[in-house]
Amino acid sequence: MSINKKGRITEYYANGVAIQPDFSITQKNDGTLEGQVTYVCDVNDFLNLPQMESSHPRDNRLELYNREITYMGLERVSMTGSYFGLISSKTESTLSYTPNTNQEPIASHPNFTEFAGTKADPKNGGKFDEDTGEFLGFYDPEIKDLFGVSAYLIPSTLISLTYWTSSQPSLGKRMQRKSSIPGFRKPSDVKEFLIMDFPYREIGNFYQVTELIMGSGPGGFSKILYP
Repeated sequence: MSINKKGRITEYYANGVAIQPDFSITQKNDGTLEGQVTYVCDVNDFLNLPQMESSHPRDNRLELYNREITYMGLERVSMTGSYFGLISSKTESTLSYTPNTNQEPIASHPNFTEFAGTKADPKNGGKFDEDTGEFLGFYDPEIKDLFGVSAYLIPSTLISLTYWTSSQPSLGKRMQRKSSIPGFRKPSDVKEFLIMDFPYREIGNFYQVTELIMGSGPGGFSKILYP
């Protein structure tokens, strides 16, 4: 470390590479850290500039993931290094709920027999197969609410939990059932949840992971298909 002609402290990173003062580190609410540091050196010392994935000069929780090089003239080079890191090895999860709808066959509606009847006593223009008793559809055009209806909408519960980790994610928990999701109030028509997958992206030696989770209907998921 030395004092330049303007009285400012110059910190050296490596041979001939000077760290410029007044850099900062930002702590974000998702548990990540970001910062930038500017380095200046002579062209002949270019190879001494910090390389990708090297540690931040003041905080080794961050590592270099982007280098912006500027040739300044007079045989001088400037590099602005962008750093990224985590407050801890795994951050707290950020929850996101995405409402959606699915279609189910009308014959699976919980009140089906009340508005369609049965093979022996059909209602509202409903027709059933004489041999199998299978519901065929609503055929009375006077019953506009039901004429031609073959399916109905049900709510679909989709949840994502996003977090950062310094360890490569394991995909062994895909298609497993869970009784609850921390921080999420389970809707009355959802019995349990199914972890579908773990898409993730890598930045340096860090991973942003998103757990994709689907809510079941009132009956839950099949324990035979999803043990």
